[in-house]
Amino acid sequence: MEFFGAQGFHEAAGEVEGVQREDAAGLRVQPVERAGGAGFGHGEEAEAVGAQEEVWGEDEGAGRHGGRVAWIARGKKAGWDGRCDWTPKLGETGWTWLNAIGRIRCRGSRLHRTTLNDWGKTVLLNETQMAIQDSIRDFAQAEIRPNSFAYESAKAYPPDLFARLATMGLMGMTAPEEAGGAGADYVSYALALIELAAADGALSTIVSIQNSLLVNGIIAHGSAAQRERFLPALTSGRMIGAFALSEADAGSDAAAIATRAVKVAGGWRLNGSKQFITSGRIAGVAMVFAVTDPAAGKKGISGFLVPTDRPGYLVDKVEHKLGQNASDTCAIRFKDLFIEDEFLFGEEGQGYRLALANLEAGRIGIAAQCIGMAQAALEIAVGYAKERKSMGSFIIEHQAVGFRLADLAARLEGARQLVLHAAAVKDAGRPCLKEASMAKLLASETAEAVCSGAIQTLGGYGYLEEFGLAKIYRDVRVCQIYEGTSDIQRMVIARAL
Repeated sequence: MEFFGAQGFHEAAGEVEGVQREDAAGLRVQPVERAGGAGFGHGEEAEAVGAQEEVWGEDEGAGRHGGRVAWIARGKKAGWDGRCDWTPKLGETGWTWLNAIGRIRCRGSRLHRTTLNDWGKTVLLNETQMAIQDSIRDFAQAEIRPNSFAYESAKAYPPDLFARLATMGLMGMTAPEEAGGAGADYVSYALALIELAAADGALSTIVSIQNSLLVNGIIAHGSAAQRERFLPALTSGRMIGAFALSEADAGSDAAAIATRAVKVAGGWRLNGSKQFITSGRIAGVAMVFAVTDPAAGKKGISGFLVPTDRPGYLVDKVEHKLGQNASDTCAIRFKDLFIEDEFLFGEEGQGYRLALANLEAGRIGIAAQCIGMAQAALEIAVGYAKERKSMGSFIIEHQAVGFRLADLAARLEGARQLVLHAAAVKDAGRPCLKEASMAKLLASETAEAVCSGAIQTLGGYGYLEEFGLAKIYRDVRVCQIYEGTSDIQRMVIARAL
């Protein structure tokens, strides 16, 4: 459980507001003087739900009281309920927390203070994050991975699977509890997607879009009526959402979309087509972007939340793809589809900005997905290399094979740390588009290399479907294309240098 800067999570009991230095929601912390200035150190008093725990930390370097503060609350068991806004400030008389509201189910905690710079150097998981990772891994390996080939063959998932994912918080992971979500941080979200993708890549795609684009988008920019109508169904898994931006002639250049929404009495009339729409067939709501003012350029694009049972929502084609076949990808057409004013998403003319608003979370999600699939491929290759004998030795003992796997493992771990770093920066409330783009670029290209190297390690067996690598290889290739191609990621990174 962690919170950074202005937003995050607090582990304690009760609710507080305007706390100053002590008695924070049943958690009492007293600062001590040390060399280097006021700060928290060993021996401070902390009381959480009657349990004495330890609090420790280090001062950040910018002056005697310098800098922003990052906190991590480490719970003794997973579980939280409530997002809270915190602005910790250190003045001459001590620490002040502003606008602090938080609740937690965990009893007993430790607080660890670290600087944002230190967090950026090495991402170490806290107990709650490790518990989430373990629980998702256990579920995914036991319940999803054994059925992955069957899902691919059926080109669909059983609808009750989404409800089961929702019970684990996976359909609204970073959404606050009052919105039906789990209230987790983005590091936990990335870890969950890694483990889900290690079991089934296509399923992690659906979950990523559901979280980063639909749920997070509606929470951030939807009206109260829209949140009330759609969020309960989305976060419970009763409804899957689709994100309809790309068109046949408008992929990376999102401003070039041609779908039109014309104002009519009481609402809007939509006409046009969308391409490469994940879950276009099974979705209950589609977040659609259309031109409402052709003369205004990017500022003439608006967003709409379109229930897919409306007359005029047509699935022209379910695409036959190289991989991720259990997740439908569709060509969608709107034919005189009428939508009331209440379904306008955000304000008129804000569609382009809203469409790109969740790029950070979306790219972190796809990057995490890449790590999971590559992780599964590498595990297959290492397991095989430790069992297969050639010329009297296990093949992992042959330098050619052992060094190949060592290189792949090192590249994968580097990509994993970059993904978790991007998630941690987002948790800190800091802009992270560059970090998210770096993570997606490196993770997607590393994942393909890992899958290729894994197939090479198994030789002819790696090319057979039954060993699982062929499916992972097919599934992972698209990660260099959707949610921004590798070329686009390089452009974003270059502009940020």
